[in-house]
Amino acid sequence: MQKSKFNFYHVLVFIMLAGILTASITTGTTIAQTPSKPTCKPPVNEKAPFSVMDLIHSNAGTATKVNQKISPACDGNQVQIAEYVRRIFCDSKVNYWLGTNALGVARYTAGEGTYFSIDKGLGGTQVTGIIEDTEGKIWVANSGGVAVIKGDRVTNYSKAAGLQNPRLWCIMQDSKGTIWVGGEDGVYRFDGVRFHPFSLGYCKSPEETESAKPLRVSSLMEDSQGNIWIGTEGKGAIKYDGQKFTYFNMDQGLVDNHIVCILEDQKGNMWFSSRFHGLGYYDGKTFTNFSTATGLGNDECWNMLEDKEGNIWFSSEGFGVYKYNGKTFENFSVKEGLEVKAVQTIYQDHNDKIWVGGGGGLFRLEGDKFINITRKGPWDNC
Repeated sequence: MQKSKFNFYHVLVFIMLAGILTASITTGTTIAQTPSKPTCKPPVNEKAPFSVMDLIHSNAGTATKVNQKISPACDGNQVQIAEYVRRIFCDSKVNYWLGTNALGVARYTAGEGTYFSIDKGLGGTQVTGIIEDTEGKIWVANSGGVAVIKGDRVTNYSKAAGLQNPRLWCIMQDSKGTIWVGGEDGVYRFDGVRFHPFSLGYCKSPEETESAKPLRVSSLMEDSQGNIWIGTEGKGAIKYDGQKFTYFNMDQGLVDNHIVCILEDQKGNMWFSSRFHGLGYYDGKTFTNFSTATGLGNDECWNMLEDKEGNIWFSSEGFGVYKYNGKTFENFSVKEGLEVKAVQTIYQDHNDKIWVGGGGGLFRLEGDKFINITRKGPWDNC
């Protein structure tokens, strides 16, 4: 019998090649891409989680190669943008960016979609934040770092760029132009080249360190006064005024110590949505909270939006979304065409259209009903 020529040397070469490939998608390497020709090939179906928390903990590290333009006229078994739409954003050029749970990020321009995933340069397939910076570049927080997209050119920042744990949950650019990200082990700021950890000051003794006690950060925003607000998992909300921190938790009236979204309304009230106890707002003196005890369908409230008329929109697990006009709550769910069980994002575009994404795909409010927006559209009035 002839002996196999596959020996230790071959194994070593294989390991080295695998290492080079891995490095190319986990550092700040820039990858120039040429858009593929239109195709009707559907992606592999995403595994179905049961709730928003299942979506958070689901595995999003496997590349799904659907990074190709898809004509809205294509037929196929998979017509949804994605089975789970996590983020919606419309840029200054009226491109719609749609973050998914397992397919990376999709860019739709005049109804034609281009998908960016791991093989396009993203560090991870689960997208948790999308912003446009002052230079027009798109920043995509994902489960493997931060991807910066300019045209079809992708640069991903991960561990090699300073992100000790690159699994991120939020991203923002402040009024001074600094990029902030929040994730599994706290907050980082970008200096133009690398990301640096930003201390939240919650360790009170020399024996404690924030790296030893990592704190998940789910939300970042800057208010009209220039304060940075940070939503955490377990320690409530933190306000940073540039010099000192102010901490808010349930002992002071905050709705929950697990804050997943923060926004400031037109009146200057700070709103907080939470994992376990609904949502509420702070007027600078007192907290006012809403929950199942006050009529909500579920206390698991994730995303929020204030529309241009001053209404507060928010999700309620299993009950679609609510619109609060300051006095009453109006619910939009399956009866109103919103067939999304786990709402993950609510967005208002440049045409004042309200969009909702989650487990079930992408939906847009038309009149008093939601319609499902698929890869085939309809993209009119966008």
